[in-house]
Amino acid sequence: MDPLAIYGAIVGTIALGLAGFKIWLDRASVKVKASWSYFARAGVIDKNPQLTLTVINKGRRLIKLEGAGLKLSNGTDLTYIPDLYIEQWPVELGEKDKKQIFFDISSLKEDLKKQGSGIMIEYAWFRDTTDKIHTCRLPRGIAEHLRIT
Repeated sequence: MDPLAIYGAIVGTIALGLAGFKIWLDRASVKVKASWSYFARAGVIDKNPQLTLTVINKGRRLIKLEGAGLKLSNGTDLTYIPDLYIEQWPVELGEKDKKQIFFDISSLKEDLKKQGSGIMIEYAWFRDTTDKIHTCRLPRGIAEHLRIT
């Protein structure tokens, strides 16, 4: 066997592996988080908590979000309706960019009551323009607080 051919095969395999790894690193990567938050206006903290959904683009590719919401245990979606005077949708997220949306807890509880008893929020979601759904489960404390019995 010719040593030059073996060397060429090894170098070619390594180059192909590195090219594949570079493509894998360049994919879209999105993280979704849910948490509580309170608004402070003019130094006064609002007593009504907000459910905050945060989406972070952890990849290098541009992500374009076109929707967000909550999936309920009965299969229904509560879709976030943005105030178009304040924010524009779809939203583009570059590398390391993030977007937060807020649900008023009291309004959210009313919407859940309309769905019936025993309804819980399964997960929060954001949808991008490729129709991929990016999800996260709500932390246990938030999910239990919003449970309608």
